Amino acid sequence: LKDARDHYHINGEWTIDWPRKFSVAGTTFHYKLYEDEPESLTALGPTTDVLNVMMLLQEDNKGIEYQYNIPINKSDDNQNNIALYLWAHFPWSLCSRTCSN
Repeated sequence: LKDARDHYHINGEWTIDWPRKFSVAGTTFHYKLYEDEPESLTALGPTTDVLNVMMLLQEDNKGIEYQYNIPINKSDDNQNNIALYLWAHFPWSLCSRTCSN
């Protein structure tokens, strides 16, 4: 999880953090790591800053499940309730570290 200033809040710079809860962007995130299940990152929100959820795959991609909510302001018309997210695929970049093996 990285903010717009390129600061990692969890699992950045090639490290894997222990399960924990932490506050960022005006909300509390819960990071859970299981031995035989996918890891999870949840927050009730709303968030106050742009955040980037990034994935580093170390085995086959089994997909990602995500869910989000868009707040509805009853004084606005439905035209203003557009999707407030972006899903972007970026090309691979050169490795910044030497890998083992």
